[in-house]
Amino acid sequence: MIRLLVMLIPVLARAEYLKIEMGFGGMECASCTEFIEGKFTRNRNVKSVHVDKQNSVLTLDLKPDNKLRLEQVRDQVQQSGFTPKDTRVVVQGVAQNGALTISGLEQQIAVTDPKQLLSGYADKRVRVEGEVKTGAGRSQTLVVSKVEAAE
Repeated sequence: MIRLLVMLIPVLARAEYLKIEMGFGGMECASCTEFIEGKFTRNRNVKSVHVDKQNSVLTLDLKPDNKLRLEQVRDQVQQSGFTPKDTRVVVQGVAQNGALTISGLEQQIAVTDPKQLLSGYADKRVRVEGEVKTGAGRSQTLVVSKVEAAE
């Protein structure tokens, strides 16, 4: 498996996380659901929040041009007393050299198959869907499931 660090270099095109779905453990009551919904509803980067208590999944739809980082969501979930788990994301950026360049964010994510980003998308804005696996030391790997041209 080839791994490539995603370079996060400022670019002129708009780029950001569009949607974050994070699994979590430890939620056992309705007031817990309301607590975490309220916490993210007050975040200026978040357009809408949904907590699926039955499946233990937090879904955030994010506002255009937001600067929310995945680590911030993970930290808020953990600080609320829940255990963050693997996360699915939709992120928009520019495919360059087999990496996804995301402006304005200070983080690096390894991509498991950079060929998906190169195939017909070099130097173009793309929308990428995938699962982020968090390893030791909070390292992150993006397992890309879908790449398409961004609108």
